[in-house]
Amino acid sequence: MELFRFFISIFFILSCTSSIDVQVYSVDRSIYVESSSDGTGIRITNINLQTSETIDLYAVKRAENGEFESNLSVSWELEGDIGQLLILSGGKSAKFEAQSTGSGKIFIRKNGVIIKSVDVAVSEFVNTVDSVNMTNITSQSFDITVVTKATLSASDSAKLYYCNHSKIPDCDPRQWYEIDMSKNGKNFEASSPSFKFPDDPKDEIKVLTSVTLNSGVSEQTSIVRLDGPAQIYRSIGINNTSALASRTSSGTNEALITDSVIVFDNPLAGNIGIGDAIVIDHSVTAGFEEIFFIRKRISANQFLLNDLNGAELETDYAEILNWEIYRAYSRVTDTNTLDENTGIPAEVRNFDTSQDAVNDNKAWHFAFYADGAWSGSGKNNISGWNLFGDNFLRFFVPFLSTHVGVSQRHSGKWDGTKAMISWVGSGNYQWPFMQRGAGKNAVRVEGFQFQIDDGGYANIYAFRVDDYNMADGAYAYFHHNIIRGVGVGGGGFSFVMGNADIKGYAFNNIAYDLGGTGFALEGTNSVASHNTSFRNDWNFLGYSGSGTASYLGNISHSSSTYEFRSSVSGVLSDYNISEDTTAPGANSYDNTTLGEIDFVDLTGGSEDLCITTSSLAYMLGPKMIEESDPFKIYYDAAGNLRRPSDTVFPLGACVRN
Repeated sequence: MELFRFFISIFFILSCTSSIDVQVYSVDRSIYVESSSDGTGIRITNINLQTSETIDLYAVKRAENGEFESNLSVSWELEGDIGQLLILSGGKSAKFEAQSTGSGKIFIRKNGVIIKSVDVAVSEFVNTVDSVNMTNITSQSFDITVVTKATLSASDSAKLYYCNHSKIPDCDPRQWYEIDMSKNGKNFEASSPSFKFPDDPKDEIKVLTSVTLNSGVSEQTSIVRLDGPAQIYRSIGINNTSALASRTSSGTNEALITDSVIVFDNPLAGNIGIGDAIVIDHSVTAGFEEIFFIRKRISANQFLLNDLNGAELETDYAEILNWEIYRAYSRVTDTNTLDENTGIPAEVRNFDTSQDAVNDNKAWHFAFYADGAWSGSGKNNISGWNLFGDNFLRFFVPFLSTHVGVSQRHSGKWDGTKAMISWVGSGNYQWPFMQRGAGKNAVRVEGFQFQIDDGGYANIYAFRVDDYNMADGAYAYFHHNIIRGVGVGGGGFSFVMGNADIKGYAFNNIAYDLGGTGFALEGTNSVASHNTSFRNDWNFLGYSGSGTASYLGNISHSSSTYEFRSSVSGVLSDYNISEDTTAPGANSYDNTTLGEIDFVDLTGGSEDLCITTSSLAYMLGPKMIEESDPFKIYYDAAGNLRRPSDTVFPLGACVRN
């Protein structure tokens, strides 16, 4: 049954005459103007468009309970000179194109009677951003497109700002890297550079697009997660087989897991973090059923988890009866055989079974915690691994807030409470890390304190690299380490290559009191950058068997024999400081004094070889943070953040502000 009501519009003429326009409306509560023909759309009662925009409209009939019945034919009318109404599908739909500013109405009639009206308002067109899309995401790059609603004008522009959110938590993209986006019709487009170390596969890149349209600015921030191999994180706590924290069925600190994030009722200790193993019991069956690994610390009581293959979890756990947290490994040497921490319950142990990172398409990160010093002797040759390119092996000390609550890494000065390796020679040619042989093509060692005592033997190094049976394109990274000699002392980083296609990078390291060489590199692709070498027998040594390495932004002083010895003048060599006249590079400083260098503290046993802001080395030196550099240095050895926008880029390993 139809209900009727009458609306009388009276229009008065300024004279004594008048006219009356009477229209009859039928309010049919079963017929609606909607956005889709199949009943899945929304009801439209008013429309707000800009000029040149369009909208599709459909007449839909519904039952009293709201169920869709049909898309029916009606008569469509437009009131007001604001655009064009195109009737489609025999009256079942219409397309309205806004052409002029103003207001009007769209009517639908059935049997000559108006049964619905829609108010329409049209404003002047202002181009706006429609969407921001990331495409072609690889392990090293991505493309970005900003789509707008209309063809771009000459005055329109856009910039892309970005930063590595994984390596620099909560970074502001505006303080880092900037790209002018190109125009293509309605779109702004840009491609990221090809990212290089330390920007790794699966890192999160924070992106900000700043778009100027019609003199107005629109900004949007997004996160791009790079593609690439699965990232496997495991912790190492020397001789620490006990649970770091636990909850039993009769205990406290409940936990639950939702969307791969475990949340505890109470905060955990500050030394629990990335790579640690969490075992859970979620059923009445005795024993633990699952083991997960911390991928990221969110807060003291929240952690992002991965499964044993580096993937996010597929299941939530609302009820966890018991949980325990362990270091994944209790010895560095056990990583050569994948012998996990024996304290972890046996039913969930044996989680690592393959060292073939290349064919498994994985990258391995072993986080070394300051549970105790690794004291050893002899040779620890990295063995059993098949590594190359993005499928690397990394030994590192956690220090970021997304790693751990309390940094395990030194701050540019020897600290007995931080992660440490103590090595004593028991024969010639020994080391805690040795990269050599087939498959050992991609290794990183970062953030350690090495105490080296050669014990009267020759060639005792913190990290030794030899290209024997290694493939073209192999590499080694050694950075943010402190190496100090005791007794006679040994050596720091030795990179001996007969192949110019293999590269070694040593940067932001501090080496002192060594009876051997602080840093020795060769190869045209190898770089020693921003290191401080002090009171060693040879501070810097350049071999030339596979070409000359580059030495850039280093400080050398008080050696027993050589500051910079032979073949240190690679193509990038510059801005070095030396006590004698051997510093390579046109902008280097020779014959410098300790007073000019101004180390913080030279007191024996408490040395601080960061420079002060009064140092000669506190200058606008080589940045080593641009995308065009061989690699980027985000932090100095003291943990100070380095940004491309900085006005000072000091030489040496670190500055103490």
